[in-house]
Amino acid sequence: MQVIGILVVIQLSSLVSGLNNSNDPIIDEIDSMLKGAEFKHDYAYKIVDRIYNDFGRWLFTIIFCEFTYLENSILQYMETYDYGYPVMLLDGCPTRNGSRVRPKFRRHGVPAYVMTSPELSLESNDYFISALTRTGVWKPRSKVIFVLTRSVVTDGYFNYAMKSHFRSLWSSKITNTILIVWNKKMKIYTYNHFVDSVIDITHESDLNKVVDDQYRDFYGYELKLSVYKKNYIPDAKHPITCDSKLIRTIMEHFNSTCRVFFPRDNLAVGDLFENGTATGVTADLIDGYTDMELGSRILKSSYFGYIDTTYPLSNDDLCFMTLKRGRYSTFMSALVLISGKMFAIFVGNLFLFITIALIGILTTALTYPRLKPDINTLEELSKTNLILGIHSHHIRIFKDSLSSTLLKKFEHRIEIIEDEDFERVIDTRDARYALLMRHSDIDYIKKRQRNISNGVPIFHAIQECPVPCFVVSGLNYGSPHLPKLDKTLQLLSQGGIFKFWHQSLEYDLYTEGNKVLFLGENKVTKPLDLAVLQSVFYLWFGGIVVSTIVFIIEMSCHLNFLHLYVPCAGD
Repeated sequence: MQVIGILVVIQLSSLVSGLNNSNDPIIDEIDSMLKGAEFKHDYAYKIVDRIYNDFGRWLFTIIFCEFTYLENSILQYMETYDYGYPVMLLDGCPTRNGSRVRPKFRRHGVPAYVMTSPELSLESNDYFISALTRTGVWKPRSKVIFVLTRSVVTDGYFNYAMKSHFRSLWSSKITNTILIVWNKKMKIYTYNHFVDSVIDITHESDLNKVVDDQYRDFYGYELKLSVYKKNYIPDAKHPITCDSKLIRTIMEHFNSTCRVFFPRDNLAVGDLFENGTATGVTADLIDGYTDMELGSRILKSSYFGYIDTTYPLSNDDLCFMTLKRGRYSTFMSALVLISGKMFAIFVGNLFLFITIALIGILTTALTYPRLKPDINTLEELSKTNLILGIHSHHIRIFKDSLSSTLLKKFEHRIEIIEDEDFERVIDTRDARYALLMRHSDIDYIKKRQRNISNGVPIFHAIQECPVPCFVVSGLNYGSPHLPKLDKTLQLLSQGGIFKFWHQSLEYDLYTEGNKVLFLGENKVTKPLDLAVLQSVFYLWFGGIVVSTIVFIIEMSCHLNFLHLYVPCAGD
């Protein structure tokens, strides 16, 4: 057996030697294919090794159209590297009808996308960009790794084409990208949009961190802010511009410049309707006309997939605002409390006494005003005849937030009003309305000098708010600025700075030395009830007793006076 093995080895050696010395073109082609396969094998391993070490704990989404040896090697290495790694393979080929591909497996955390194909080049990346977004699972701000399978020459044209490639990705909102090429060895590039520069990161130890860190410094890059003016708060301080302490702090933290834009349709924060159309600031953010909005919108689930919002750090519920009821006569309340039994007694045997008592009660009620209790619950509001003034872009979430019982009580009293109507009701102090507004806006309106009478605000916020909401800021969907803005706001929130600015400095018209000139309502009101009504009887009884004593004293004095000055019989 050993002799046979030696003979086989000798024969194989001679065969290989003969092949190496052969000038057969078929043999040369086979040799070049083997060398090409070895190159692809080594290239694929280095790609996976680098990706795995820099993007650990990620689930990779590999998008291929043509599945060749290199793509198969990348996929195989990713599945077997170390302890193995999960990979989701998506079809990136275009469909004739332009429909989206809907993979069965869609819940995959935060993916990194690896795109490669024999047809991929710096000049023809538009097709691959559309293939990426057409899969239906594209998540903005995810890392996208482009792998060029053919060797490149790093000359001036290559640098120009590479910059054009990254600019095209940025315009398509694919902002966290890496390019891997081969030029005698593997080289890795990324792009910093703020300085318009391609950066060689081949020797960086952590590619993931390098890509994320490019948004730490904007190098004076201009950020377009959406601002809007609330018609029912017509002060010079509004709308909030770049002079706001919050915006100025964020711009300094970003190292960016600020430029404000008003809504193109002259509306306010705007809304997103079921037919897909949007208005106000929402429309500006959806189509990229502006980058972000820091004026604190109301968080709605309907915005998902259309704009991005920051993490909610504080509440700003939607509450009803009414006019304070103030002092009023207890005459009508006392009259209502007269029951049928009391009326029967009124016409009975004690007619005279009860008549005198009722006259005293009603007279005292007319001259003894009480504080009428303000509405503080939705149940109390439902028992009034107030009109519920609700803005058009709040009506949907208002109805969704109410129970079926309350909605049935309120639905015939709801009136959809716009910004101009809010201003009219507030300026005319129309007592027929209860306006649904943000709690921060109600607080501001209450503190305005024109809305304070004798040190007490004339408006009242109902304590039970029907729509719990959060203060968030909006950004263009897929905006790369979201992580940075979220972190900045969280830092401001940790020390209570953000909350302080939102509650006071945003509306600092009546603050001085960090002290609010009007500190709110601290008065204790005494509502009208049976106990209060009893006090009327006590007062009446006390009045009768005092009057009787005074009458007796006066009569005694009068009799004594007559006795002292009785004339003599002879006079």
